[in-house]
Amino acid sequence: MASIYPRGKYWWIEYTVNGERIQKSLKPLLAKDPVGKKKAKEFQRQIELGLLQEDEFPFVKKQISLMFSDAKQKFLENKKGIKPKTKEIYELAFDQFSRIIGDKKVKSITAADINKFIDQLREEKKSENTIELYTRQIRQLFVYLAEEGLVKNNPVHKNKKLGLKSKPNEAIEIPPDDFKRILDFLKKNNIWQYRAVMFMRLTAVHPIEVCTVKWENIYWKQKYILFDYVKSDEPHKFPLYEQLYDFLSEFKEARGKIFPYKDHYSMRFWRRAIAAINKEAKEESQKIPNYHLTDIRNTTITDIIEMGASFDEIHSFTGHNDPKVTWKHYKSSRIKKQADSLSDKIQF
Repeated sequence: MASIYPRGKYWWIEYTVNGERIQKSLKPLLAKDPVGKKKAKEFQRQIELGLLQEDEFPFVKKQISLMFSDAKQKFLENKKGIKPKTKEIYELAFDQFSRIIGDKKVKSITAADINKFIDQLREEKKSENTIELYTRQIRQLFVYLAEEGLVKNNPVHKNKKLGLKSKPNEAIEIPPDDFKRILDFLKKNNIWQYRAVMFMRLTAVHPIEVCTVKWENIYWKQKYILFDYVKSDEPHKFPLYEQLYDFLSEFKEARGKIFPYKDHYSMRFWRRAIAAINKEAKEESQKIPNYHLTDIRNTTITDIIEMGASFDEIHSFTGHNDPKVTWKHYKSSRIKKQADSLSDKIQF
């Protein structure tokens, strides 16, 4: 016997082949579409009557045992129209999972593997936000595989069952002395690494934008840089102010990428530079904390707020899609400044 039932957007069918229970999505037959229901019932009837052979009716085919590497590729190919940044996050999560769990058959991956994956990430001191992000991407992969009938169950439970909680990232600011030491080291050892970090310091852009910005994106006469690889739905026009203008003019080219970096993985020199500086430190107190590249952005935004930039200027600088995000930075920094000012004035 075969049975059909609605699940999510589509009709599903359940039947048995050679003693194996098969559940398969009848995508693209929509659950809310009367025509879809009619066709689903016709498939059900023909299966029960044994009128369809496996090579004639794709829904009857037994589940294929895909390896994880093949499954993730199939998933990404099916994700039409996703943004490059989103695809990059998926690939990063899948790569981390493969590194820890290995390339297993997706049907053999269990909740124990997911727990092992999470435990290893925690052992490596990954933030809870990062772990939550990775597991969410893995879960989406298995949702797709279940819809395609390639797995029976999703081994990744919802976040609340895993005990994962998203916590706001703590904004870390790099002290001027530490920043100077890093810049001096980079300038001495690799001029392009120095230029890339200095560009981030002057613009507060994300690392990926450093890797994609081109000379053609700079409008020298109109005094702005056009960043089109940001989270915003619209391209970000960044003000080409005097210090930034002079900095870029020092190594100006006619066309092509400004910096010779493919992606943010190729910017790991930042961590290596900090490690090298700390290796040369004679005392523990002289060592520099293991700052992230994104801390450069937080530092620059905080600095321009403290320099007295207006809210509109800061919003133009950061390129936040939602002004509320800019306001959080602005308010947080202003509160610190007000606290310091009040400390000098109030004495009970």
